[in-house]
Amino acid sequence: MDWRKLQVFTALGVLLVGIRVAWVMRQRYLDSRPAAAPTEPALSADDSVFIRSSYVYDYYSAKTLVGKTLWIKVGYGYWSYPVRAGRAVKTGARLLPPLQPINVSGRLLQPWAGGHAIFLTYKDGATERAVLIGSSDAQGGNAHMLVDSEFFLDDPHKLFAFWGPKVWQEVNLHQLLPGMTIMQANLSGGTAQLEDDNGSSRTYYFPGDHQPLDVTFRKGKIVKVAPSSESGS
Repeated sequence: MDWRKLQVFTALGVLLVGIRVAWVMRQRYLDSRPAAAPTEPALSADDSVFIRSSYVYDYYSAKTLVGKTLWIKVGYGYWSYPVRAGRAVKTGARLLPPLQPINVSGRLLQPWAGGHAIFLTYKDGATERAVLIGSSDAQGGNAHMLVDSEFFLDDPHKLFAFWGPKVWQEVNLHQLLPGMTIMQANLSGGTAQLEDDNGSSRTYYFPGDHQPLDVTFRKGKIVKVAPSSESGS
């Protein structure tokens, strides 16, 4: 073989070996890099609002709420009972609407549904009424409290002031409209039940106090509102 051809083949062989070595080294480098950390979904403006906790854990600590104003967090999910002879009674009970303010005047501990219950009392005009906030033993201890799931300790109109007057007008009128966020819908329409979840959207049943509605959300906002099929049932 001509020595020039031999030199050419040798050079090609060295080049191919070099390319192979470089490729192997690059793959080892890529494999050795730490995997990228999964990104957390960004919090919405609503989710970023700081909601204070009550730190009420029994009948005795509920005294810290007396004299304060609370706002119903989930409308049509909690009952208001008349108070007669210093006791809450079931006759005349009614569901509390969304955002109902409660000016707490006192507290009660009484037998209820086979156990004992803790109530906050408030004035509704000239009538005294009570809202159940937990269950306990006969002394008011060993309690299971609902305060933080039941109430806002601060005026939601101020907590979510960034919604603007137009949205707040719709919420105060208990309307459910396309474009509303989940929080706006909750504070406007009250309690809801999940009916359907197909991955890209979710539909909830809002019983309300007049017209039950099926409300569909996509990407955290209402995209469709329709009379519920359960309306006539």
